[in-house]
Amino acid sequence: MKKPIFKTTVFVLTTLLILASIPFTAFAAAWDGTTVADSFESGSGTESDPYIIKTGEQLAYLANFVNDGGSTSGKYYALGANIDLGGQEAPQIGTDSKSFAGVFDGQGYTISNFKITKPSASGGTKAGLFAQAKNCEIKNLNIVGATVDVNAASVWVAIIAGHLEAGKMTACTIDQTSSIKGPSSVGAFAGRSINSAIEYCVNKAPVSACYGTSTILAGGIAGFLNSGGSIKYCANFGAVTATRPSGSATNQVAAGGITGYQSGGEVSNCYNAGKITGTQELSHTSTGTGGIVGRFHADKCTVQNCYNTGDISGKDTDYTGTIIGYADKKDCVLKDCGALNHATYGLLGAKSTNTPENYITMDANAIAALTAAIDKAISDNKVTPPTTPEETSVTTTTPGSSPATYDPMAASLMFVIGFISVAAVLMVSVKKVKTEA
Repeated sequence: MKKPIFKTTVFVLTTLLILASIPFTAFAAAWDGTTVADSFESGSGTESDPYIIKTGEQLAYLANFVNDGGSTSGKYYALGANIDLGGQEAPQIGTDSKSFAGVFDGQGYTISNFKITKPSASGGTKAGLFAQAKNCEIKNLNIVGATVDVNAASVWVAIIAGHLEAGKMTACTIDQTSSIKGPSSVGAFAGRSINSAIEYCVNKAPVSACYGTSTILAGGIAGFLNSGGSIKYCANFGAVTATRPSGSATNQVAAGGITGYQSGGEVSNCYNAGKITGTQELSHTSTGTGGIVGRFHADKCTVQNCYNTGDISGKDTDYTGTIIGYADKKDCVLKDCGALNHATYGLLGAKSTNTPENYITMDANAIAALTAAIDKAISDNKVTPPTTPEETSVTTTTPGSSPATYDPMAASLMFVIGFISVAAVLMVSVKKVKTEA
C-alpha cells in the first residue's frame, strides 16, 4: 500500500508544479460579453510601443473609447494574443459619426467566436468589427468563427470593416467557419471600400446580400469599390450571393467574386474560386453577376491579371459573365483575364455596352502560373504571431492617465506558491495515512 500512495503523491505534485509553470495568459477565459477593461494590456500608443490588446475586455475598451469620441488618429494598437469573444455580440469599433483612425496590427493573431446582428449604433448604417474605419490601417488580422447576420435596411456590412474610407487593409484572413449576411453593400473585408486599398487578403466565408428592398451588392472581398480604391493580390473561396426577395426591379442587384460593384478603381492580381449567384426580378442595366466583378460602372475602371474558376449562376444570362457581369463604360480596361468552365457565359455579360481592348483569355497553364504568383505574394506578406518571450514587466495604460504596473513574474510566483501549498497539504495528509496504516 505504501508504494502506490508514494507514487500517487509524486505524480500529483509533479503535475501541480508543471501547471504552476504555465503563464496565466494560457488560461485566458472567453469574453463574457459585458465586462470592459479600464486599460490596455500595455503600451503608450506609439509605433515602437503600441497599445497591446490581449482580451475581449480590452477590445471592448477600445470600442468604447472610439465610440465615445476618443481620438485614435496617429495611435498604434496591436494584438498580443488570440482573443475568443465567447460567441457574444462583438464590441463594434466605430459608429456612423465616430471612426477608428489609427493603425491596428493583429500581428498574426486571431479574433474568434463572435456574432454581429445589428448596426454599431441605433439607427446606424454600418456594421462590422470595425464598423467605421477612416484614415486608418488594419493589418495581419485573422478571423475565425464569426457569424455576421444583420437584417436592417441600408446598412453596409462586413466581418472586418463595414465602411472603410481612405484606409488600407493588408494581409487579413477570414476562415470557412465564418459567414456574413446583410443588406445593401456586403463584403467579407469591407462593405464599402472608399478611396482605400485592400491587399493580400483571403476570404473563405460565404457572403450574402439578401435583405432589404433597395440596392443589393455582394462581393467576396468588398461589396462596393469606388474610383479611388484598389483590391490587389486577394483571393475568394466563399460562395457569394446577391438576391432580393421583394422591392423595385429598378434597383440594382450585383454579385462578384471580388467586388459586387466597381465604380472606378482597380482590381488586379486576384482570383475567385467560390460560386457566384445573382438574381433580379426583371432584366435591366443595373444588375450583374460576375466571377470577379458583378457590375463594372464608371470611368477608368481596371480589372487586370484576374481569373475565375468558380461556378456562375445569374438569373439573366445577358448580365452574367465569368469575369464581369455587366460593363457599360468604353474607357474601362479588362486585360489579361481568364476563366475555366465558361461554356455558358463569356468573359463579359452579353448586354455589356463596353468592348474593352487589349484583353486576352487564359488557358489552364496561364491560370496555374498566375495562381502560384498570387499565392506567393499573399504568403510573403503573411505575418505569424511573435515568438519572443514576454517582457518580465509590462505596463497597463489608460490614455490620459498614469500607468499602473503589472508584473507577470510576480503573478506566476504567487501561482506557484499556491500550488506548492496545496501539494504540501497533500503530503501531510498522505503521511498521516501512512502512519495510521
